[in-house]
Amino acid sequence: MKKIVIDLDGVIRNLGIIFDKLNISTPTTWFWKHKNKDIYDWVAIDYNILLKAKPTKFFPIIKKYCGKNTIEIWSHQPKDWQPYTKQWIKKYIKNKVKIRWFTTDQKYKELKKRKDTILIEDSPNFPSYKQIILIDEPYNQKAKAKIRIRTPKELEKVLKSKCIAKIMEYEMRKDEKTAVGDVR
Repeated sequence: MKKIVIDLDGVIRNLGIIFDKLNISTPTTWFWKHKNKDIYDWVAIDYNILLKAKPTKFFPIIKKYCGKNTIEIWSHQPKDWQPYTKQWIKKYIKNKVKIRWFTTDQKYKELKKRKDTILIEDSPNFPSYKQIILIDEPYNQKAKAKIRIRTPKELEKVLKSKCIAKIMEYEMRKDEKTAVGDVR
């Protein structure tokens, strides 16, 4: 069985509250600005928004799949977000949690070292998605992911599937340029 690790924002914590507050729709690009401010600028106005954010629609499935096991989170968080993120985790996750503050590059390097690991992620900035289950968002449409998840039901199907290891192993052998598709 493959080890599952998860990203935080966009996977289990829904930062859509920021877009709602700004009265804008989910951005279609990863790096965006509204009124000349990016997400970090908007959060810095009120860090409590990180605590007010609700879990994503995928969170119950991930919690269910993890059971009572330790949940390993790999998240790229600015240092000033981290105390609020830890509070959010304590509020919503009762399991033991291992947090690793990784940039996207660090996540990718760690995945390459850990061939038995799959990351549930929403970032469009990985050079390869061979060990990544991508949560579909408007900003990651150009990412070439074999497993792209749109609904909690799809995520549950993939996590329950005994063939997830085979899919990932197959993808690891394939040329990166041909690793395109989705699960329905």
